[in-house]
Amino acid sequence: MYSIKVAKPFDEMIGNNVNINFVPAIAYLDGFEYSPDDINISAIVRCRIEKVIAKDKFSAWIRVLVTDVTLYSELYKKYHPSSTDKSLEAFSRYRECDWTELNTDRWKVVSWTGQGDIGEEKIIYIDDDKVRHLVAMGYYDFHQEIMYLGNVVES
Repeated sequence: MYSIKVAKPFDEMIGNNVNINFVPAIAYLDGFEYSPDDINISAIVRCRIEKVIAKDKFSAWIRVLVTDVTLYSELYKKYHPSSTDKSLEAFSRYRECDWTELNTDRWKVVSWTGQGDIGEEKIIYIDDDKVRHLVAMGYYDFHQEIMYLGNVVES
């Protein structure tokens, strides 16, 4: 079991399962651009909420049980592929990502931001056959962070 801190608007009940985006500290704080190897150990961690340890008006410490770990590089295998006629960089809620944080033979991480207040990030995995898979797309603004997981490929 592990203890983690959550903040509003976290709204889950004891016994519920939640997905947690695990990114090593340096990559979380500075980005994959400054710690590119960390993308290989970043993962979606499925947890069951076991207990509230402490809470206040804004946050809580909870105890969770890890039930599954999926590395970013394995995400595309968990979802049936869907296709888009847009480039994966242009596949977006709002606008095309115009900043490349990481670009290797296996990964491309792109994003856009509105002065750091709002933004979007996409994580593209390139498999052995050179097929590009959009495995995660995150959006953030002043009050929320949302991450979509899937397997979008270019048609």
